[in-house]
Amino acid sequence: MKKLLILLFLFGNFAGFGQTTKYIWREAGGKYHQKKYNEAIKDLNLAIQLEPNFEKLYNTKGACNHELEKYDEAIANYSIAIKLKPTYYAAIYNRAKSYLNNNFTEAIEDYTKVISKCKNDYEAYTWRGYCFNELGKYNEAILDFDKAINIKKKYSDAYYYRAIAKNKLNDKIGACADWKKALELGYKEAQKMLDENCK
Repeated sequence: MKKLLILLFLFGNFAGFGQTTKYIWREAGGKYHQKKYNEAIKDLNLAIQLEPNFEKLYNTKGACNHELEKYDEAIANYSIAIKLKPTYYAAIYNRAKSYLNNNFTEAIEDYTKVISKCKNDYEAYTWRGYCFNELGKYNEAILDFDKAINIKKKYSDAYYYRAIAKNKLNDKIGACADWKKALELGYKEAQKMLDENCK
C-alpha cells in the first residue's frame, strides 16, 4: 500500500489512473525481460488495484507466471485479459502456450481462434499440430504441419513434428525425409530420431 501511495503522489491523478498504470506496466515489462518475474508480478498487482480493467496487466502477469511454471495461474491471468477484451489475440496465443502443459484440447481451441484471425501464423499451425500429435490425431496434425510449411518453407519445427506424425502412421520414408530436412534446417534433436528410426 505504501508503494501505491508513493506512485499516486509522484504521478498525481492525470486522466484517472491511466498514466500511472501504464508506467507501472512498462516497468513490469522491463523486469519481465530481465527475468525478474516475481518483482514484475508485485508491480502488476499494484497496477491492477489502480485499474482492474486494463487487460494488458493480466497478460503480462500471465507471462510472468508462465515463466515461473505456474501454468494454472498463468491461464487464469490470460483468461481475465480475454474476458476484458475477447479479441485480445496475444493473450489467447499466450494462454494456448500455457495450456500445452496440461490441456491439449483447450490449447487447440485457442490456436484455432488465433488462426482464424492470423491465417499466416505458421507457429500457431505448428503448435496446434503438436497438440493433435499429443492427442493421437496424426492426420489432423499433418494437415497443420503442411500448412505451416507452405507458409514458411524453412521452419524446422514443422518438419520435425510432422515426421513424428508420419512415423506414427507407419510412413517411415516420409518421416525420415522430414527428420533429415529438420536437421538440415538446424533442428539438432532430429539427429537422434534419424539414428533411432532411419537406419
